[in-house]
Amino acid sequence: RFPKDLILCQKWLDVCGLNYNDDVSHTYLCSIHFAEADINRYDTVGRHKSVIKPGAVPSLFISNPLIIQDLSSQAWANMNEYNTEIEDKSKSI
Repeated sequence: RFPKDLILCQKWLDVCGLNYNDDVSHTYLCSIHFAEADINRYDTVGRHKSVIKPGAVPSLFISNPLIIQDLSSQAWANMNEYNTEIEDKSKSI
């Protein structure tokens, strides 16, 4: 999700080619857009978690449409897996 800090958010907007008029309240960037040094990775029970470090700015952008399509498919698969886990947990409560 785009940061709430106005200065950091403006940096994100700049590198993404957006401006302050663009609604990014529901916009997310996945970890592939960040340098490895900007990501903390954790292994929890049966799951890998990536957390962007505070103050990190996205710096990796892919221009090859085939790569974007492949990554997009993987991102959707990851999101579906995550949503399934959330649904399973809510059913057990």
